[in-house]
Amino acid sequence: MFGYVLWNFSGVMFEFGGIKIMWYGVLFATGLALSAWWIFKRFIEEGMTEKDFEILVIWGFVCMFLGCRLAHCLFYQWDYFSQHLLEIFLPIKEKVGGGWKFTGYHGLASHGGAVGMVVALLIFKLKTKKSLWKAMDIVTIAACLTGGFIRLGNLMNSEIVGVETSMPWGFIFTKIDYVPRHPAQLYEAIYYFALFVVLQYVYNKKRYKREAEGFYVGLALTGIFLFRFLIEFVKEVQEDFESDMLLDMGQILSLPFIVAGLIIIFLRKSGQKSK
Repeated sequence: MFGYVLWNFSGVMFEFGGIKIMWYGVLFATGLALSAWWIFKRFIEEGMTEKDFEILVIWGFVCMFLGCRLAHCLFYQWDYFSQHLLEIFLPIKEKVGGGWKFTGYHGLASHGGAVGMVVALLIFKLKTKKSLWKAMDIVTIAACLTGGFIRLGNLMNSEIVGVETSMPWGFIFTKIDYVPRHPAQLYEAIYYFALFVVLQYVYNKKRYKREAEGFYVGLALTGIFLFRFLIEFVKEVQEDFESDMLLDMGQILSLPFIVAGLIIIFLRKSGQKSK
């Protein structure tokens, strides 16, 4: 096992007064905060107001969280949650002998988060009358940054692990077993951070001045979900029902976003002023 990374993090950053602060939550919050900061700067540069930003942040948080949670419960564990509807919305779990215990939210699907942000952006458009496409360009680029931090959180939790590998950079996730695996979470994190840097550079340089607003939406959606589709080939299935499927649920849910991204790129290449 020479050269393999022995990964034995508990997922707990620190504990104080019986309260556990988890790496996942801290990294998730960090990603959201940095993304919000980047969005705010771009909003001001594009002539939007602080009030516009506040509306997007409030609705974005609510819709993204609901989208992530509902997508996971509906597409990955509906057999369970259909019998425990309250647990979809509250961070609790029913005990076998009766009563409840606080568990936090386990199970958030990024595909649902993407749908939730679209809903939030539509609400933003109705409330502010500002350019929907311009706001979507900015938000989808920032989403790459958030996605990178979320995957680092998954790495700290030893979840969404890869399949067995003989590569020297394989990780041994001791919370699961002692088999060297692809660090799929790390692959995704690195890719999303790199995609954010590239898209930000291109956006700041206005290299595509002839392209209409919304062009970056297409680039971001295609880039994010095409990689998400491909990375699933080196991931372990997340739920048992996926074992006999040609494509797993993550890949199936990625396909509409890839198609949508390509269509948007094609349509927004016209260079016409957005509405």
